[in-house]
Amino acid sequence: MDLGLKDCKAFVAGASKGLGKACAKALAGEGARVFICSRNADELGRAAAEVGAAGHATADVSQPADVKRVVAAAIAGVAIGVFVSHVFA
Repeated sequence: MDLGLKDCKAFVAGASKGLGKACAKALAGEGARVFICSRNADELGRAAAEVGAAGHATADVSQPADVKRVVAAAIAGVAIGVFVSHVFA
């Protein structure tokens, strides 16, 4: 299926496992450049390699300072076309 996401920049939070990682894989499979984040650095590194993420950073998106930092790293001057936040408080 072609969803027209080739070269779209996507940000997925909570992407080190489960549904977040599945979303990141699906987006990458459609050709999106995926940036992922998660609280667990070890799981995040493995997930980034598995997904083929364009970038990744450890962050707790329940913390406003972390959100600002990780989104700034993800956009790096380019608008994000897809934002997925699969996190629970």
